[in-house]
Amino acid sequence: MQWKHIVTLVRKDILLEWREPLQLLAMSIYLVASVFVVYLVFQSIIRPEVWIALFWITYLFGATLLAARSFQREAGGRYYYFYTLCSPMELMVAKLIFNAFIFFLLALFNWLLFTLFLGQPLEKVTLFFGLCFLGGLGFSGVLTLINGIAVKVKNHPALSAILGFPLMLPLILVLLAASSHAMVGVDWEQTQPYVIAAAALAVLTNVLSVLLFPFLWKE
Repeated sequence: MQWKHIVTLVRKDILLEWREPLQLLAMSIYLVASVFVVYLVFQSIIRPEVWIALFWITYLFGATLLAARSFQREAGGRYYYFYTLCSPMELMVAKLIFNAFIFFLLALFNWLLFTLFLGQPLEKVTLFFGLCFLGGLGFSGVLTLINGIAVKVKNHPALSAILGFPLMLPLILVLLAASSHAMVGVDWEQTQPYVIAAAALAVLTNVLSVLLFPFLWKE
């Protein structure tokens, strides 16, 4: 595995997203519409627990929709072209890095919208940003592999929901618990186990994706 190939693949995905930003724009509109509907329902008076839950719900669905295009550009005849250029591990690592980066930007934009429309209930914003990064990393590990499988079964639209949400459930539960600590400003000693658990789950999903993808690539 050569890192220069990985960097080239990540740069390729960034350039393509920059030239074809329609999907990112559509996702931005989805988030704005979702948060605005929440604002109309609660009229800026929202319990912090509900704020946290709605944030992760919109973030999760947004990440799921964005991940659906992970391997669209490598489908069809282009699949064989990439097969000759790089190893499956290099391609998967590049996809994981790119998706984790996009998901983190998605989380920041989502947080900005929630703050503008619904206020800011968090006592430890830096901790919450760290949880958003770990969440994006974990979501990337699960959703990228699942969408690699979906390409093999002709992009079955239900596959991400059927396989993705059960696999991400442990990570989501840990993130919700840690986010509640960030909301009320709990001491780091009490929050640390949740952060470690979230980091471990995020790393585990990415490692498994990198190890399993070569078997899918050969099919």
